Amino acid sequence: MVTGGAAGDRGARPPPPPKVLASPARLDQNGRMVPRTRRPEGSQCRSCRKEIDWDNLRRVDREVQPRVFERAYVCPHCRAVLEFASWQTGVSRRD
Repeated sequence: MVTGGAAGDRGARPPPPPKVLASPARLDQNGRMVPRTRRPEGSQCRSCRKEIDWDNLRRVDREVQPRVFERAYVCPHCRAVLEFASWQTGVSRRD
């Protein structure tokens, strides 16, 4: 019977294996990763799983500082932020 003791004792259980969140990468015969193919009819929102294309995708633009811009790409169905971009230019809209 094992009672108390440090985690390194022989009676201690090993930690559980880590959970795999993503499916393992596919490899070709040369050992290189094979890119995942996109669905031919369009993309899908990761939150609501509805179809999204460039025609119905919402874009939210703003200038946070002079010459620093941000753009968020938002799902039109559930308003989840799908991608976020930020960049700096030499011309400000405020000038």
